[in-house]
Amino acid sequence: VWVKDGKIAAVGVKISAGTSSHGVAINVDPDLTHFEHIVPCGLEGYEVTSVVKELGRAVAMRDVETRVVDAFARRFGYAEVFWSEEDE
Repeated sequence: VWVKDGKIAAVGVKISAGTSSHGVAINVDPDLTHFEHIVPCGLEGYEVTSVVKELGRAVAMRDVETRVVDAFARRFGYAEVFWSEEDE
């Protein structure tokens, strides 16, 4: 997932022996120096970025979680999402 010239998130899917694995990673506020030697998706001249860098301000992880879950629920037709107490 790209924002301008920076990779901000990744979606992965693997199917092996009839079993699927999948995941999503969103760079919210990582130490971007850890990504300095990574060539995102093999594309030279691009960088890894983060939500905090793109917005230019701090963001709470819970706000990101809520927005992602809400968008997922709307897109896939879920009327309600319940957070467990462990998620609080």
